[in-house]
Amino acid sequence: MSTRDLAYINGEVLRWARERAGETRESIANALKVEPEAIEAWETGTPPPFSKAETLAHKLRIPLGYLFLSKPPKHDIPIPDLCTLRDRRKAKPSVDFLETVELVLAKQQWCREYLAARNSEPLKFVGNFHVNGIQAVARNIVDVIKIDEPMRQTCTSWEQFLRGFVQRTESIGVLVMRNGFVGHDNNRPLSVTEFRGLAISDTLAPLVFINAQDAKAAQIFTLAHELAHIWIGESGISNPDPEKRSTDEHHEIERFCNRVAAEVLVPKDGFVERWDSSIGVDQNAQRLARYYRVSAYVVLRQAYELNKITGSQYVNQIRLYEAEWERLKNREEDTQGNFYANLNVRHSKMLVSTVVKALAGGEISYLDASRLLQLRTSVLKKLEKLVG
Repeated sequence: MSTRDLAYINGEVLRWARERAGETRESIANALKVEPEAIEAWETGTPPPFSKAETLAHKLRIPLGYLFLSKPPKHDIPIPDLCTLRDRRKAKPSVDFLETVELVLAKQQWCREYLAARNSEPLKFVGNFHVNGIQAVARNIVDVIKIDEPMRQTCTSWEQFLRGFVQRTESIGVLVMRNGFVGHDNNRPLSVTEFRGLAISDTLAPLVFINAQDAKAAQIFTLAHELAHIWIGESGISNPDPEKRSTDEHHEIERFCNRVAAEVLVPKDGFVERWDSSIGVDQNAQRLARYYRVSAYVVLRQAYELNKITGSQYVNQIRLYEAEWERLKNREEDTQGNFYANLNVRHSKMLVSTVVKALAGGEISYLDASRLLQLRTSVLKKLEKLVG
């Protein structure tokens, strides 16, 4: 084989990329139809054929150019990591998680720059509170987003409440993205054990991302939790443990945001009056879920926070619901089969409409818009007609 057909890659970078992707030499060898010894040789200085290097980059989900770097690149997460699920945290974030954070940050940064170029007014509610005064923060979120009695009464279910909650949140200038995969790749589901949501606190383009692999019943709580992050000006990657009381969370910010979320969705005052100790836990949860238009899970969280039920009652009931959550997890809402409606859910309707507006005004190229929304140019043009 001619030396021109060899890729003089950095074996250290290849090993870094393989370990980052959670792959073994054997698994990569199987994918490339070579012996594991070949992978070991490439990692210790033997150049592979250029065609194999291209396949390696694709398999390891990195740009081909990375393999020629002098040393592995650093991929620090620029958002505070507050995850505490079951007190476990991966020592190394997964490739899927890192790519998702990078994609989300790129979208948020573009939106921020677009709004800044138009001298948009800063959003007054961002960072307007501190980590104290649960009631004050919850009341302000309710007032600004208008999570009021009329809203609850117009919703026929907690699923409809979630959609309305998202719509009202975006109407005040907060980008809300709900995606359970890396971009549009349905073969790369995100792990709920790694994170449930994240918040970027920014006065021009605050953003909430919800891991849609989580049960929709729990996504309502995650949205409220991430909004609390924005209200106190604290960006973060979160994973509220469904089996923990807020006081059991080790991080002060997570404890606070959990309490605020419960208060936003199921206000303490009315809840205490409506809880009926003469009936069972599930009966109470279902009855109050219908009243507040939230899921029974959210009701139970507040009941546990306010000592209306014991820890064992709470955990036992939550586990009974888990089979139902799993059944409903992958059920699409009104958007089933509707690519463009799902696009608004995954990327934020606010972002999609802003990109389309920028395209119409010649303020973003089709190439940049394609990269931002991960769409082909032909799909972008159809999207322009639909939104326009």
